[in-house]
Amino acid sequence: ETLDLMGMASSIYGDIVNGIRYYGEGIAAFRELGDTRNLISSLTSRLAYSSPILLEASVSSLRTWEDCARDSEEALRLALQIGWPAARSYAEFATASVRVGFGDLGTGYMHGYEALRIANEIGHQQWIAAAHSTLGQIYLVMYEPGLAIEHLQQALALSRSVGSQWWAGLNSAILAMTHLLNNDLASAEATLKAAMPGQQRPRDLPERRMLLAWGELALVQGAPQDALQIANRLIESAPGELPQAQPIPALLKLKGEALTTLRRMPEAETALQEAKLGALERGARPLLSQVHVSLGCLYILLKRQDEAEREFAAGRGLIQSLAATISDVQLREHFSVAALRQIPGETAAPSRRAAQHTEKGPCGLTARELEVLRLVASGKSNRQIAEELSLSERTVENHLTSIFGKTRTDNRASATAFAIHNKLA
Repeated sequence: ETLDLMGMASSIYGDIVNGIRYYGEGIAAFRELGDTRNLISSLTSRLAYSSPILLEASVSSLRTWEDCARDSEEALRLALQIGWPAARSYAEFATASVRVGFGDLGTGYMHGYEALRIANEIGHQQWIAAAHSTLGQIYLVMYEPGLAIEHLQQALALSRSVGSQWWAGLNSAILAMTHLLNNDLASAEATLKAAMPGQQRPRDLPERRMLLAWGELALVQGAPQDALQIANRLIESAPGELPQAQPIPALLKLKGEALTTLRRMPEAETALQEAKLGALERGARPLLSQVHVSLGCLYILLKRQDEAEREFAAGRGLIQSLAATISDVQLREHFSVAALRQIPGETAAPSRRAAQHTEKGPCGLTARELEVLRLVASGKSNRQIAEELSLSERTVENHLTSIFGKTRTDNRASATAFAIHNKLA
């Protein structure tokens, strides 16, 4: 039991490597004792802290999907065998998070709903919150911000009502990232301010994810230096590092995109290549597809078209592979379209693309939006754009939201790549 608690404490803190080690020792002891209930709990906790999604801002133990599948199968089987529905719900949402992190979106989505069904059936408030949180994370990965927000708002309210700081922090981080996907910067900032100041030193895994969300927000708001500083803070403060520094792909992706916006291209390429290596090591296929696209956008800026096309082709192939795991036709088609939008010029057919070049500009951009886009492509921050065009920063943010929507991009780097692709910059 002490080993199990050390596993939980280490993992909550963010020291995942030691946390998984403690769980492994505890599992061996529970097997020897024949203690089925504690064995189920430790197996499921080890499974949960192996999820590539959960560990976006932390070092990973680099467990494979095969390792995780064994924990999942055994925990679910034993929980059913002894008739313990709360343990089944826990194992179901842990399985959902791990499957989606490795790229099995469709099966993960079904496990998430099964976790919610069981938790509702037995009235387990914390696991109801956890299941809603997991489904919100899944819908975020699937580019369904509306559905994600619906689940995450319920998860956040429930986690606060049961007094769970862990779930409240985690849900705030995921909800903020979902608002960013929805280009709702004001809601993202309000969610984070209510949960944790951006200057606070992160003390645990949820707070590390909240700080990552602050970094993503800074990048979209046109403050790449702040985003870079946050990425470096998180990389340097990651607890439980392995003997050789392990690349943390989500943090390196943020760092690379911030450096791209700052036009520090060699450093940006290094960071994004390390992010790609880290995502490959973890088997984090949804994140890997995004890193390929970020690298492609960087290579367009560097006018290295062949390398850009190779990265986009790799990202496209991963997106198609991820979509194939989703059995629901509507969800699958929406995911494919939304994910492919991240690749400049990808979604529109030639005839439609030609039709989009109206008298207003490509994709219906207004004259003012074209001005803003050109200044973004030249590397200017929101404040610099506001000063140059005699606008407020909020007006510039509104123009950027409209530009991202019309050009089917979601950040400054991909919008800049769009501008170059369409000869606007």
